[in-house]
Amino acid sequence: MKPLRPFLLFWVVVIMTSAVVAPRLIPQTLFVGSRNHFDERLPRWLYDNALPRLFWLWANLDGGHYLSIARDGYYSFEHGFFPLYPLAIRVVQSLTQFPYVISGLVVTYVSFGIFLKWSWRLLRLDLNKRDSRRVAMAFFLFPVSFYLLAV
Repeated sequence: MKPLRPFLLFWVVVIMTSAVVAPRLIPQTLFVGSRNHFDERLPRWLYDNALPRLFWLWANLDGGHYLSIARDGYYSFEHGFFPLYPLAIRVVQSLTQFPYVISGLVVTYVSFGIFLKWSWRLLRLDLNKRDSRRVAMAFFLFPVSFYLLAV
């Protein structure tokens, strides 16, 4: 795992930087997620600009549903979202009193750390250190790997 730390840090910095820069380069609309056409309550409490954009931009699309379930429970059309993740967000929010977005990011980052540790151990069972590192780096360079940092 130690050989990946510099690459992992670089990957997180690149992802966060692109998340801040991209909205300045690409025009945005007011549509903030797939839930807006069902229920207008989500953008008011989630996207209220009380937190810097760097935090709430990671809660788009399904993240909005998970945060809504953590806050209010299940509503129509949300039965496909499994309960463990929203429950973990709700527990973290209750213990820390962080906003739901921050609580979701805490759960996501802790889960990501556990995933990294276990996947590294699994890779090392079958591969040498050099090949394990290559596989892990290829995983992080996959085009949608930024979802590992999102709610």
